[in-house]
Amino acid sequence: MKRNHQKSRRRTSLLTLTLFISLACFVEARAEEFKPDLPRLSSQQTIDLILSQVAKVQKAAQTVSAEFILEKEMSLLASPVRAEGVLYITKPDKIYWGVKEPIASTLIVNGNTLWMHYPSLRQVDKVDISGKQKMVMRYVGMNEEGAVIKENYRIRLLDNPEEKGIFVLELLPKNARMSKRIAKIKAWVDSQTWFLSRLDLWEPNGDYSSVKLRGVKLNAPIQDSIYQFKPPPGTVVNEPLKSAPPRPER
Repeated sequence: MKRNHQKSRRRTSLLTLTLFISLACFVEARAEEFKPDLPRLSSQQTIDLILSQVAKVQKAAQTVSAEFILEKEMSLLASPVRAEGVLYITKPDKIYWGVKEPIASTLIVNGNTLWMHYPSLRQVDKVDISGKQKMVMRYVGMNEEGAVIKENYRIRLLDNPEEKGIFVLELLPKNARMSKRIAKIKAWVDSQTWFLSRLDLWEPNGDYSSVKLRGVKLNAPIQDSIYQFKPPPGTVVNEPLKSAPPRPER
């Protein structure tokens, strides 16, 4: 039972990280004064425009920092979970995701190593991702471009009469592999600032997540020490991809 719980915890953490970084790909682009004649565009032209702007922002973003609020509904839980924390990204291969409330946890990707730290359990998961950094960043969306998104998702522009100037996109995975992780994504995009105000994700098992970012800073300096991690003394270090038993750090 404990092993199943830990497996579920890791799976939830990775899916949540995917949600966070997907949102980070849509951070604001106020520096570029781009005002297209939106009323004359067709739905497909509008979708192409949004993806194009996202790709430009993504290409220019070498660092992202923000606070996040996540709400998640899971079939295994009686009530939704709400979490708050901070997110830092530095290209090409560094991620820091720190949950402050309700239960502290930290996920760090730094070059060849992925760490998942659970202070209350005094446990750390350590994964060697040597040679897979680009794949990890692509998996979480930081190396995606508009053409790749269209290749992997069927995209539809939804009606949104309640919020003027806010586009709502629905993304449905095209391939079976991605459909195993994601059933549907909905994204709310501001046409004035070209950032995502909300992102919702549905998993195939019915679990649902919604995330918002606030205080987003793009290309602001981030200290490299944020991505440095050493397990505290007495912490059990698990290496899920290895057969060796867990070992406590001294």
